[in-house]
Amino acid sequence: MRIIKDNPIESFNSFFNKLEDSALEWRGAIICFKESEAKSDKLRSHMLIDTVMKYYGERSGQFYQFSNDIFILLTQHTTLEEHNALSQAVRGVFSADEIDIDFYDFSIDKLVFAQTVEIFAEEFAEKHIQLAKAKAEILAKKSAILDYTPLEKLSEFEEQMIAIRLRGARSKPTIMIVDDDSYILKLLSGLLRGYQLVQASSAQEAINAYASVYPDIMFLDIGLQQSNGLDILEKVHKYDSDSFVVMLTAKKDMKTVQEAIAKGATGYIAKPFSRTKVLKYVEMKSKG
Repeated sequence: MRIIKDNPIESFNSFFNKLEDSALEWRGAIICFKESEAKSDKLRSHMLIDTVMKYYGERSGQFYQFSNDIFILLTQHTTLEEHNALSQAVRGVFSADEIDIDFYDFSIDKLVFAQTVEIFAEEFAEKHIQLAKAKAEILAKKSAILDYTPLEKLSEFEEQMIAIRLRGARSKPTIMIVDDDSYILKLLSGLLRGYQLVQASSAQEAINAYASVYPDIMFLDIGLQQSNGLDILEKVHKYDSDSFVVMLTAKKDMKTVQEAIAKGATGYIAKPFSRTKVLKYVEMKSKG
């Protein structure tokens, strides 16, 4: 008897479809716990698996664990008497109120068995989709917690000295563009053609890149998906008091603009962008 927990749906479908003409030599059973008991589901599933494995021993069979409360059993040459004996063995551990066991003779109801398993498979898949979504949300929340250590490796004074040395060694300004909209990145890159450009499409990329190159100018989107651009501005300005940051905004929200200026921004550009608006700040930095 083989127990399958990894990819049980795919494994079951593959094995079951290969039976074809020999399917009449096999029997099926669907074992379900009637109610979920979150704290004890895992323990109950282990107890059930142990019971079934002890009953069948080394005989040919497949035991699929679709979840902690749904199991599919395939056995070769199993008679109704053997099924009743298995049921009694399981009933010795679980009461009739806890568990259901349905036996299927493939000479009569192979199609019904397959359709029933398919329903359980869809339910199992839906649970996993919801679980995957929940995990994705957790990861998204974790990724929203920015790692500022690239800017914090040295003291504020030491970081400032590094920025001064890097900028002093350049023949032309390095300009950084931070926006999670690929169209905006392409647009600004086109407007700033001819300059040394660094791009970042996320908050974390922006932090990492800034700490590596200390750009002369940074055009920073206020509305990044995973972070408020103002938070990045504040941290950048703390470790680089000479930072020249121009905020990119979708609309003229004066309250947000004033907050950005208070946190160290040099200015802002509201969409739609134009070459004149963008180069105004480049020229301002060059003259300064």
